[in-house]
Amino acid sequence: ALTAAGRRAGDAMGCCTSGLLCNPNLTCTDAIFQSLYSNSAVKAVSAVRVPLSNDTTEDERRLLARARADVEGNNSQYEKTLVGWSIDEVTLDGGLKLIVHRPPEPAMAANPVANGNGYHKDELLPVMYWVHGGGYIMVPARDAYIALFMTKLYQKKRTRAVYICIDYRVAPEHPFPAAYEDSLKGLEAVGTNAELAERFGYDPDRLHVGGASAGAALAGC
Repeated sequence: ALTAAGRRAGDAMGCCTSGLLCNPNLTCTDAIFQSLYSNSAVKAVSAVRVPLSNDTTEDERRLLARARADVEGNNSQYEKTLVGWSIDEVTLDGGLKLIVHRPPEPAMAANPVANGNGYHKDELLPVMYWVHGGGYIMVPARDAYIALFMTKLYQKKRTRAVYICIDYRVAPEHPFPAAYEDSLKGLEAVGTNAELAERFGYDPDRLHVGGASAGAALAGC
């Protein structure tokens, strides 16, 4: 269920804003963004033609700042949605951050032994590496969309997995290929860092990659 859901998410949303990586004249709108965030945020972002450089005008920067603040305000649902989940922040070399989510533990976990965190080797979970959307210009890694995605899979399908979100750098402050490089670095850490896998009780051999909107395009790369 996890693999299929991640694939469907990527297929459905993969390239709706990917042109922003190379075309400074495209605006950022998509149905998922509009459904999750307020009209004022959508309108503000849609009004900004964001060059991926530091040449963005002051008016565009003010609109972008307002849109980012609006989106972060609407992300208040993030923590409310994830009641019972453990949420940790991990900082990699260079300051890149990962947000690690682990679902509620079963009421009667079998043999909670083995490594120092109490996860038996037979109880290691699959891991989903998630790249958030936002047109390459906004939306924090602590995103309301991934919170909904995780909890719906858990509640409807009883799919338990560790979800790790990359807090990649965004434009125009950090032009392409910053977002791609950060996403790749985070993926390498999740897939190869044995200490990270042991700490959060996931199996790197069952690693899946997904994302929403711009994040799905990055995930596809």
